[in-house]
Amino acid sequence: MKHYTHSRTLQLLLTMLAIVIMVFTVQMLPTGQLKTANAAALAQKPVTGNPIQRENLLPGTPDWRITNPSPLDPRSNSYVGIEGYSSVTSVAAGNTISFAVNTNTTTFNADIYRLGWYQGSGARLEQTLSGLAGHSYSIPAPRSRDGLVQANWPSAFAITIPSTWVSGEYLVKLTNANGLQGYIPFEVKSFRKSDFVFIHSVNTDEAYNTWGGTSLYQDLTQRLAVGRAYKVSFDRPFSQFYGAGHIFYWEYPMIRWLEKNGYDVSYISDLDANNSSTILQGHHGVLVVGHSEYWSGSMRSHLQAAISSGVNLGAFGGNQIYWQVRYESSSTHVPNRVMTCYKDASLDPLNNINNNAVTVEWRSQPVTNAEQILLGSMSSSMVSQGYPWVVNNAASWVFAGTNLQNGDSIPGLVGYEYDRVFTTVPFAYPTPTTITGADGVDGVEVLSASPVTDTYNNADVSNSTLYTAPGGARVFNAGTIQWSWGLDDYESATALSTAAQQITANILHNFVTGSTTAATLG
Repeated sequence: MKHYTHSRTLQLLLTMLAIVIMVFTVQMLPTGQLKTANAAALAQKPVTGNPIQRENLLPGTPDWRITNPSPLDPRSNSYVGIEGYSSVTSVAAGNTISFAVNTNTTTFNADIYRLGWYQGSGARLEQTLSGLAGHSYSIPAPRSRDGLVQANWPSAFAITIPSTWVSGEYLVKLTNANGLQGYIPFEVKSFRKSDFVFIHSVNTDEAYNTWGGTSLYQDLTQRLAVGRAYKVSFDRPFSQFYGAGHIFYWEYPMIRWLEKNGYDVSYISDLDANNSSTILQGHHGVLVVGHSEYWSGSMRSHLQAAISSGVNLGAFGGNQIYWQVRYESSSTHVPNRVMTCYKDASLDPLNNINNNAVTVEWRSQPVTNAEQILLGSMSSSMVSQGYPWVVNNAASWVFAGTNLQNGDSIPGLVGYEYDRVFTTVPFAYPTPTTITGADGVDGVEVLSASPVTDTYNNADVSNSTLYTAPGGARVFNAGTIQWSWGLDDYESATALSTAAQQITANILHNFVTGSTTAATLG
């Protein structure tokens, strides 16, 4: 948990007192007045604390969970019953977002939730729309030349985001007239200079999305010569987790932990990091969590600029910034609705024309800009089971308050993809430009060295790293996709670890205060 000064402790106590009074008052009211009473109580008696602290003191509900999922058609990888997608990946308060919905009933309902902690309920109901008109649409075939699948369905409904909605990860829970359910995810973004800005990895969700039969990995239709698509569209539902994408696997456990502990965090999507050169500036830290594998050139340059200006980076994941992508307009001329990644320079029409934009691995020719230069370590391979995360440099301030010694381990944190430091020929790559004096390789602290056997039966090692950039920013790379599983037990109770929580708290505390003492865990 975050380390609080005496003044912040007093502030939090006052916050708790205020909310207890509010909740007691609300409980005396009829159920139908509950949401109005919450808003009125907050308006009449402002609650102190940052927006995340105030938001998570409000009542949540477990009703956001899917209980009767629409079945998945294996031929088209679409959901039979109800499914949909949003017109943009993120939206700011005051702006409008629309949703396209495909359903086999004449009406459906839409409940909109914000994900967070909310006393363990995990989400808060923000709005309900009932009796919406339902329509059924065909599933388009992949485009033969590049595998692109675009639904291009009309809007079923739209909402304008109220100013009271706090930045976060939101879900539309769709329910058709037969009770079948599905999700549509989106971000409510903020340009407020919060302590931390969390980038939702929508690019990676889309890369793995096989809705309509194709992804950047697969061709379930068996119609494409290379067995995968070169282009994928945001104008289609997600095939993963009933339409939610991968957020529940990798990001949601950390969202729960961050919000439970009151960290001042705002949320954006990959597209925001691409489109704005300033949205990552002015924070104490950028958080990239879980599996953020697909990055555009603008995303990376904007992140590097933020680090150079002194903004810290917490890369709490693995296999990050691995493939370069670029964006294109949709067939209806909407910018940035198609993501392109040929994964082979010889296939990319920009090869030998604009080599910096060719969509290959960042470390590969002709781009030759290995992600290790920014992260300190980079993707190595994958494993078929979780491996222990083994301490390598217990003297580092990162381990303050953990009592961990070199060789001690945290079970289950390494997987399913992991990073290591590449400095040995024939796999030697440049390391970051750092402030001299750090222990390890060329100024990079190697915090963990975890022996693994990858899925190809090769003995390997997974590394977590830390370095300080010349501008003073600290860059932490956990080097494992499963890091968030150590923070909250939503995805995996076996990986939950007070040591991982302490390490994470120490890093975030350092990002805000510069302190190298242990953060206070409650």
